[in-house]
Amino acid sequence: MAMKKKRCEVTSDLFDWTPAKITKEYEKQAVKAQSANAKYAKAVALTLLECHLSREEIASQMSDYLNENISENMLNAYASETRAAHMISVSRLEALIFVTKDSRLLSLIAEIFQLIVVDSMFSHLIKAVQFGDKAAEFEAEQKQHRSKFKYIASMRGFDL
Repeated sequence: MAMKKKRCEVTSDLFDWTPAKITKEYEKQAVKAQSANAKYAKAVALTLLECHLSREEIASQMSDYLNENISENMLNAYASETRAAHMISVSRLEALIFVTKDSRLLSLIAEIFQLIVVDSMFSHLIKAVQFGDKAAEFEAEQKQHRSKFKYIASMRGFDL
């Protein structure tokens, strides 16, 4: 009877690993539409559907946030692809994002300009990488100058 080869758990873990999702965005197919208005309507509809709050609660909290009346019917209009004349305004979009905590809505605008939406905590990681890159650049410069110094010093008879 042949023995089964023992599977290497370390290697399989490496191949199974996927990086954490840091961008805030909808699945492309979920908001694919014929027009920008329809795309935004689909996104609003998806946000409303996935939110743990009812549309009535969302409308009420948006009203409180903006200090103006937002009705459930307005939310329904914003979420309807067939009601293109009822596009959500920027201030109401802000309120919707605030209430639902769904920043994916911002990604629809950002992607047009080849930008992404990520949590602000990642700005520190980006800066750390930039500082690391600059430190490596300085280290390479320092190494080059030390090497030149040693060469010149040896040419002049200095024993280092």
